Amino acid sequence: MRASLIPTIQLSYVLKIVFVISLLLGLISCTPPRKPLNTAQDVFRSCTTNADPYKKTEWLSSPAAHGIQNKKIGYIEVGYRANFRSLCRFGDVEPILYQIYIVYNDAGWAFLESAVDSDGEKMDLVQISRDVLRGSFITEHVALTVSREYLEARKIRGISARIYGSRRNIDIVLPSIYIDGFLKYVDARNSLIKPTSSSRHSDRE
Repeated sequence: MRASLIPTIQLSYVLKIVFVISLLLGLISCTPPRKPLNTAQDVFRSCTTNADPYKKTEWLSSPAAHGIQNKKIGYIEVGYRANFRSLCRFGDVEPILYQIYIVYNDAGWAFLESAVDSDGEKMDLVQISRDVLRGSFITEHVALTVSREYLEARKIRGISARIYGSRRNIDIVLPSIYIDGFLKYVDARNSLIKPTSSSRHSDRE
């Protein structure tokens, strides 16, 4: 009698394990779809501020635009995502710099090193980091430093650029609504900054 119960107990145990694994895989694969951003106001509402009270600085960031050729392999999104960001000092009205921040994931290094936009203008590329995600999958982080004037000039048509690597190149596209919404967010932040006593004094002089 006891011997006949063993297979039943083992089967029940195996079924429980299978159920738990299936549940976990379901939770991983059923990630909610990204909310579509259709207007500059949608982008504006999705922008964020990350302040560092020790360095007395803050990063303003737009949501990321994702490559249309991106695909999901497991939990890794292969392709690129790019967003605008600006670095500000506490109390300063104008940001220190503007950048397009790009994260590129793939099965193998691209070694991204330079960039040119669709107007043939060479862009200032800063290499941030390179790392291995899992197995052969890697991630490369780079930034393109741009000016406010550069962004203003492209608020209507957006930005497209090619980033060159020693092993492969990638083409990125940032729609105009991302530029417009992000600059509106920067301006809204700037409008809240009160002039310091030193700046008021220099204005009177």
